[in-house]
Amino acid sequence: MTPLKVVRNLITLFWPERRKMRERLADFPVSKELFYKFGNLRCHYGYSQVRDVHLYDPEFPWAITCTPSEAELLYTLVSKFHPRRPLEIGSYMGWSTAHIVLALNNTKLQCIEPFFETDAFFKHRTSERALERFRQNMSMCGCWDRIDLISLPSPGCLKEQCPEGGWDFLFLDGWHNHGQPLKDIEGVLPYLRPQAVVVLHDPWVPDVRDAMLRLMYYGFSVYSLDTANFLTVCFRGEPFAGWDEFCGVASEMRHRLEQARVMRRYLGLCEMSIHTVCDAFKIPCRYHSDS
Repeated sequence: MTPLKVVRNLITLFWPERRKMRERLADFPVSKELFYKFGNLRCHYGYSQVRDVHLYDPEFPWAITCTPSEAELLYTLVSKFHPRRPLEIGSYMGWSTAHIVLALNNTKLQCIEPFFETDAFFKHRTSERALERFRQNMSMCGCWDRIDLISLPSPGCLKEQCPEGGWDFLFLDGWHNHGQPLKDIEGVLPYLRPQAVVVLHDPWVPDVRDAMLRLMYYGFSVYSLDTANFLTVCFRGEPFAGWDEFCGVASEMRHRLEQARVMRRYLGLCEMSIHTVCDAFKIPCRYHSDS
């Protein structure tokens, strides 16, 4: 490492904002360790009505990450579920990506990220600078060799990129507007294994909630968590073997925001609302909880 890089890393490590983040990350050890490997991430308080710390890259400010709590819940879910064919749609700077990869056992994570959202003018062209930043971040985290990056838009690329037998895990956190989440779900459904787990980020956004309702229509049960962006886990049939352990972690106070619990009722993401929708539309869906 050159002297210039050493100085830059020291400045990054001890910058006041970064020191404050160290305190905020005290309850999230995996995120805390990864945060210092992302030299360009800064604090962002998000767009949800539930306040919590998100991260973003000031050079590419048109998107933000999930919260440290949500990232660690992803890590826990993957480590309990043990997917063999995982997929992430929407990777941004790789914050959620790194958490998922570190929880995997001897398998690669396919990432579909065309890096359109990092372009302020949304011209549907890949930002090479953003792609290179993602590659740098993943290399610093030791994850680059465990990622299969597909810089093409979904759902058009899904059929060609699908592994034999289909995907058994999906984290969907791509473009949230113009019906894109529903297009992604409709596109990926034929290529999901029967036991696949789908995780949605930001179902407080109407377009993402439409994607959740479509999953419910196809028989997926749902479980929305009390996080800033209501991380929602969906699956068909009975819960997987590590479900109870995952719910135990999700119920810890560090992952439960009182504002989120209240807002889930307002947004129709609570058990009563889900059951009402299912009864009205004859949808074969169940609401799972940690109780």
